[in-house]
Amino acid sequence: KAQDADAELPAKLAAWEQTVDVAKRGPVWAAPKPTAFTSAGKARLALEADNVIHATGPNPANETFTVTLTADLKRLSAVRFEALPDEKLAGGGPGRSVNGNFVLTGVTVHVDGKPVALATASASFSQDKYPVKSAIGGAKGGGWAIYPKVGQPHDAVFALDKPLALDGAAKVTVALAFGGTFMNHHPARFRVSVTDAQAPHERGALPPEVAALMKSPIGS
Repeated sequence: KAQDADAELPAKLAAWEQTVDVAKRGPVWAAPKPTAFTSAGKARLALEADNVIHATGPNPANETFTVTLTADLKRLSAVRFEALPDEKLAGGGPGRSVNGNFVLTGVTVHVDGKPVALATASASFSQDKYPVKSAIGGAKGGGWAIYPKVGQPHDAVFALDKPLALDGAAKVTVALAFGGTFMNHHPARFRVSVTDAQAPHERGALPPEVAALMKSPIGS
């Protein structure tokens, strides 16, 4: 009966969770609704579903997107930048360039107005000679790019030098610079998220949404 099956579901779910390797769950990311987002190049920015920011209109040679959100975490260990595809762009994006690529040349993070140091970086994919670590301030290189893997989502994780304890909800501001020698190489659809994970660079086999649900009490 349907009622019997519903009654057995919590126990079955708990048993299934025990079979899943915790290491494969990966870090849980939170993408709160941004409290502010701006474009130095005067692009028109709009907030879409799932707190994705969509840039249209002016597409200058160089661009900096600045996103502020509230991190309701006990500590901050890393931030993540996601660039999402757009079928209306060349190659399906994520970049607004002639070939769908983008080049992230700099990332800076402030918490409650104070700068925090970024130490390490990882990405879903890095173009040859454009490693993600070069997007951290002071690193050598031309920035992080993803060609030829256009038309698909990409993400980069930037971990703090050391996790930062947060006293209640904190204002996290992330500035994403797209400059260098490649003009108009900015993403059209992107999202910024935060985590308190001890190992933010791990990439689990489970989707982030499923991993988050597994951390919630059954029935919540």
